[in-house]
Amino acid sequence: MMVIVWRNLSKDICDIVNKYCSFWEGSRYVCEPSLNDPASGVNCATFVTGVFDKLYKIDNKPDFKQLKFSDYPKFWFKRYAPISSTKDAVIVEPGDIVYYKINKQHKGHVLIAGGMRNQFWEATLTGVFYSRGSFMQHENLATFKIYRSKVKNQWIL
Repeated sequence: MMVIVWRNLSKDICDIVNKYCSFWEGSRYVCEPSLNDPASGVNCATFVTGVFDKLYKIDNKPDFKQLKFSDYPKFWFKRYAPISSTKDAVIVEPGDIVYYKINKQHKGHVLIAGGMRNQFWEATLTGVFYSRGSFMQHENLATFKIYRSKVKNQWIL
């Protein structure tokens, strides 16, 4: 089982992350979602984009039809600058994007670290919900990366 280290942030940051993630709670999973209406459904990458658009106060909706799953990290780097891949791949804090692949054939999955210790928000085939992190059940992940905003304090302004 994978072990991570949780780094707490201010209550305000934790609350805003949970607020915008919980907005999507219960949304159904669809392969080709729309950010205009959470009721129409989301996938893991568009869920992350929807939450981060709220955190960064971005109103223009991207065209997801042109993006492959592997393009999302580059898309997020541009859209939510400054955001970067962390060097400390086991330290997680609220608002981090967690990306993993089980093996080379696995397309990958992304989650958002929630406001409570070891809480992760994710969109899977059962919809959007918070969990203890689906990635933690795997011993040896082919890929595990954490993407972190460098301006989380601006989310609460």
